[in-house]
Formats: sequence, C-alpha cells, structure tokens
Amino acid sequence: DLLRGDDPNPARTVDRDTVASVSESFLKSVRFSSSSEEWQASMEGRLKGPIKEALGKVPMMSLTRTMILDFFRTLRDRGYAHATIRQYRNLLMVLMDHFIEKHPHMDN
Repeated sequence: DLLRGDDPNPARTVDRDTVASVSESFLKSVRFSSSSEEWQASMEGRLKGPIKEALGKVPMMSLTRTMILDFFRTLRDRGYAHATIRQYRNLLMVLMDHFIEKHPHMDN
C-alpha cells in the first residue's frame, strides 16, 4: 500500500477522499487497467472532464443526491443525450463501488 501511495489505514482517509482522488485511485486500479483500451479512454475522458469539473473537490462522504442530480441537469443543459447521461451515472456508481472497496471498514 505504501509503495502505491495509499495510506495503510484507510479509516484515516475516508473523510478526505474527494471524487477527484477516488477517480485517480480508480484509474490506477486493476479493474480499470484490465478493461479494453477503448473503454479506458472513454472513462478517463469522463472522469478527467465533466465529473472532475463539477464534483472533483467534493468529499465522497459529503456527496448528496442533490449534487448528483444537479450534475446530471448540467449535462442535459449542455446537450448531452439521455444515454450519455446514463453512462455518467453508471461511472459514478463504479466510483462509489471503488470507494467502498477502498474503505471496507465503513458502515453503509
């Protein structure tokens, strides 16, 4: 863990993990690197683009339904298709799963 730059005691970082830091951690994960190159490029663009812009500084533990819905409304207002917004939703769910895997000691 220390070699990867992760804190060996994830309980100390649970409140500090932002959407951006979890995204960066996900980009280094086995789940991401074992996926197809096309999927990786697509997801990396979404993570480093609109998601980081809108939600990057928000701590994962403080992320609310309202913040997420506002993010989806912003995407809609920018002209993104419904199917594309659904892909962003799925990616946020993957980030949430990654965050939970990183902090297994947490209560849901």
